[in-house]
Amino acid sequence: MDGTGPRERSLHRKDTAVDTHHTTRPIHWMAVRRAFGQDLDHQAILGTIKKIAANNLFVAVVGGGWLEVTIDDPGFVRALDRDDLCRYKHKLVVLLNPHYGLIGLATGTSKPPLRLEVPFGVCRLENGSAVEIVAEAPQPSWLLFRCTARVC
Repeated sequence: MDGTGPRERSLHRKDTAVDTHHTTRPIHWMAVRRAFGQDLDHQAILGTIKKIAANNLFVAVVGGGWLEVTIDDPGFVRALDRDDLCRYKHKLVVLLNPHYGLIGLATGTSKPPLRLEVPFGVCRLENGSAVEIVAEAPQPSWLLFRCTARVC
């Protein structure tokens, strides 16, 4: 045995490795906690990506509405090539908090579970930045990126 449990081994699999230098500006772990769980006045919004055009995404928000999201981070485009992205009706699942300027791209499961839970207090940190909210199956993990969003 290598001394690590199944969770630790799954985080270090080469086929699901995360580009750890993707964040253009470091994301503080406390901002992640507030954006995706603790700040009840500015709650995160679940949605699916309907269209990708250059650095812009068009996100259909659960419950109705559209947001245009801009991500100025080349790591996001590379993340879209991963084979373990979570989809709902063939569309990529995202968790967005416009107030904090953060978006999470769901990974790890081919489709979201019936009840989605975000373990906002468990972040993977690399190079001084939060890069992923880590979850265990059947819940997806969330790759983190800075963004700006506006209503379409």
